[in-house]
Amino acid sequence: MAYSLIWSSVSKTWVCSAKKTLHRDLDDAYRDFVARYPEYNGDPDLDALRLKDFSRIKESQEVYVDYVNGSIAPKSLIVKHADILRGEILGHPGLDSPS
Repeated sequence: MAYSLIWSSVSKTWVCSAKKTLHRDLDDAYRDFVARYPEYNGDPDLDALRLKDFSRIKESQEVYVDYVNGSIAPKSLIVKHADILRGEILGHPGLDSPS
């Protein structure tokens, strides 16, 4: 069974999808969610990755729901590509150009 925390912009609350529990604070909602489903909280590596590369989701108080197989770029990828763009002069790959 899939579980999720869903933000309701109408009631300004977080809803635990499995129990329909309302919370006004995301941290309270997460603690309640993990208390109800302790098996979800068993991967510290995944939690560290979320904190390192996807913290902007929590900071923005947004919920990302993927219905079309899209994805959110991890922060490390954005930083790496920004570094490349800052340090290189890139030309059109189809043109005869030294860049």
